Amino acid sequence: MQKKEHKNTEISERISKLIEALGIKPNAFALALGYNRSQTIYDIVNGKSAPSFDFFNKLAMSEYSEVLNIDWVLTGRGEILLTKTPKIPVINNDRENDRKNDRKPKLQKSRSNPEYPKGEETFEKNVADVTVDKVFKLRTDRLIDRQQIPIYDMEAVAGLVPLFADQYSQSIVEVMETTLIPKCDGGLRIVGDSMYPLLKSGDIVFYKQIHDILNNIVWGEMYLVSFDVDGDEYVSVKYLQKSDIPDHVVLVSYNEHHKPMEIHVSRIRALAFIKASLRLNSLK
Repeated sequence: MQKKEHKNTEISERISKLIEALGIKPNAFALALGYNRSQTIYDIVNGKSAPSFDFFNKLAMSEYSEVLNIDWVLTGRGEILLTKTPKIPVINNDRENDRKNDRKPKLQKSRSNPEYPKGEETFEKNVADVTVDKVFKLRTDRLIDRQQIPIYDMEAVAGLVPLFADQYSQSIVEVMETTLIPKCDGGLRIVGDSMYPLLKSGDIVFYKQIHDILNNIVWGEMYLVSFDVDGDEYVSVKYLQKSDIPDHVVLVSYNEHHKPMEIHVSRIRALAFIKASLRLNSLK
């Protein structure tokens, strides 16, 4: 517990230094991240509360994502800013048209500090030559020109429930920068073959959390779902279909060798839309 509190304190101190490096006040920083009250930021920089998952998501989606080094915020590695002169990014229409003509949305190499501890493998080294393989877009989704998405180590977290409850910001193993996919909250490497060949074990899925599960399920879409099995949390990627039984859902795999599973909706602990997937070259 003391180690976790110390880590949160270090991150809070770095956030304070980041605000100073940007040359703005905490209240302006709060507004830029979309907070209605600046007290949230003041509590973080003063060490009264730990930065949450929502904070890091807002930071990665903010206008400052072009210039800040998120790796430094999380770990202290590298420089605070990616450029010496912070400025609001301006969208270049020619560059945007070039992206629209591209065949696939590209997963760009992260601009974070390449100097990692010796022997420590990083996503930056693995994904330099890959693209996002598939985009799973709802009709209402808007493609984000550029966003930075935290990738979490599923083995280091105790399931989706604590992850979505902001308890595992320190379990981010990399921040990936993507173009032209729907807004995402994070990414995870999946295990298992229930969605094969659409998704393979080892693929990374990018997800968008659903907060109101009962009212926001879109039947037939693919989800990252956490559900209860005899008191244990089971996490998988499934299609959700409506059941003929009231208050039940059917979990359906892409792999025909996995039979559909029907569960009561109350057994669903956490749910997120799958927005895109990435297959590393080494796993193809």
